[in-house]
Amino acid sequence: MVHAALHITQRYIWATLLEPLPEGLQLRTAAAYRLEQSFTPEHLRACLRELLHGDGAVEAISVAVSPELAAQVHQFTLEEGDEQLERLLELVDEELHALFDYDPQRFRSVWFPVGRERRWLFGAVFRRREWEQLQHELERVCPQVRLLPELALFPSAWEYNYPEHQRETAVVVQLQQPFVDIAAVEGEELVDLRTVRLGESLTAEQLGAQVAERLVRLFESEGFPWGRYILLCGTELRRGVLEAFRRKLAEGWRGEQPEVLRLNAFRMLFAPEAESVREFAARTAHLFWGCVGAAVAKSLPILQR
Repeated sequence: MVHAALHITQRYIWATLLEPLPEGLQLRTAAAYRLEQSFTPEHLRACLRELLHGDGAVEAISVAVSPELAAQVHQFTLEEGDEQLERLLELVDEELHALFDYDPQRFRSVWFPVGRERRWLFGAVFRRREWEQLQHELERVCPQVRLLPELALFPSAWEYNYPEHQRETAVVVQLQQPFVDIAAVEGEELVDLRTVRLGESLTAEQLGAQVAERLVRLFESEGFPWGRYILLCGTELRRGVLEAFRRKLAEGWRGEQPEVLRLNAFRMLFAPEAESVREFAARTAHLFWGCVGAAVAKSLPILQR
């Protein structure tokens, strides 16, 4: 049976069909849908109709949901460690009530811990009606649906595609102007996560240089874990951005230089049979990390309200 894996953002839907084999996953097809307007469930319906045309039923659907679709995004510091997680949702509710007119009947909140000792909680608050519409559209196709927070999936995408480096710390940088997500991962663990805002309308040279400068500051003065590997992905990643990033990082970084790579989300997947899909996947592998991360994600410490 085929597994559908999607990554939904405000302006794109990245979609894949994956076939589980005894040796691993095979990519059946991959497609990118650019949305002329902000995402709606109708966009998802059209995407699924086109994606599944001729492929019949799917066994399961996993979806990475971008925080761009949320009404609000928050981060809370955890003071008491793991034992606090049992009553964490009640504490989060109290915090949210203090920040805005939060009502659990109108909003759905999704949270995940970050840090080696779960130092803080990162999450997004979605409008409940929109979340339920999204789930309904997916369940029309398949009853087995997983909706997962995008940023919690960096470790699973890294672990599956780079198994030989799991004892190393890697830094994954997602470029989606005006925001850049920077995650430190070790095996299955998300050990640090920062989202920074950069200037708008940047050239490739400016974008690559600004991201490199920000990363050096994180390493040197903000306690961000140093990574032996830095993997770049996202809609703003182009050859010029990657080259500018490498040059600026080499100028500003003291000590051993990390290896800078384009994240290949299909690195450990068996190649699709269709030549057109193989060619498309080779060009766009840095864009589908959310799909693969959602498909291979195991048990995640996600809290929902």
